[in-house]
Amino acid sequence: MHTPFSISTHCLAGEELSAALEILSNHTEYIEVMNEGRHYTENASLLAEYPLHYSIHAPTSRGNIASAAELIRADAISAICASIDLAAETNAERVVFHPGNYSGDDGYEKSLPYFQDSVKRITKYGEDAGVPVCIENMGSWRWIYLQKPEELPAVDGTDFCLDIGHAHLCGVLDQFLEKPFVHIHIHDNAGEIDSHGAVGTGTINIEAVMKAVAANHIKHPVIECGTLDASLITLEKLNKLSQ
Repeated sequence: MHTPFSISTHCLAGEELSAALEILSNHTEYIEVMNEGRHYTENASLLAEYPLHYSIHAPTSRGNIASAAELIRADAISAICASIDLAAETNAERVVFHPGNYSGDDGYEKSLPYFQDSVKRITKYGEDAGVPVCIENMGSWRWIYLQKPEELPAVDGTDFCLDIGHAHLCGVLDQFLEKPFVHIHIHDNAGEIDSHGAVGTGTINIEAVMKAVAANHIKHPVIECGTLDASLITLEKLNKLSQ
């Protein structure tokens, strides 16, 4: 039986995109395409071959939207905008993108204007294309933006995607759950490694998460586990919680 939960193609990163869509379509009609690696595509006709509803996760390894080097920043923005174009062609629900990173302990304030300008440009591109976009919080890695709720005002005007695994790594999931979000990535970890495990294999309070999902009226929460088995275990558990 189909469910309102979406599954990210991230769990089948080793497969070609067509194979991943074929497999996942047996479990849900909502898919988030991780537009990266073997799943990178600008081909809307490929996605249209399947009776699925999409969201698109923009590439994460293409440049840096917070770079002071304009060529690097422009390339990163261009890659995200290509995903927006794909979303427009496929009537995808929205596009998710990552924030950029800065250089060294003293680079946060120096790179911040470039980061904010990029976010505004991406958001405007989405608005012009008729595609909602949202920016995702990051985990406990050095020198990267949007790790704490206090940083959300820096991207004011752009919708927020809550990645609960990343927030848990930073020890701020409870605080992030109090903030409004329009999209969510669900996976579990023990607070040390971004393992993208099945719900129940880590230490995240999934009941609290699902209360926030309901409060924010999220139609298609995205399961973003690292394997198909973990995704299906999570799907089963979330279905039970939603009954």
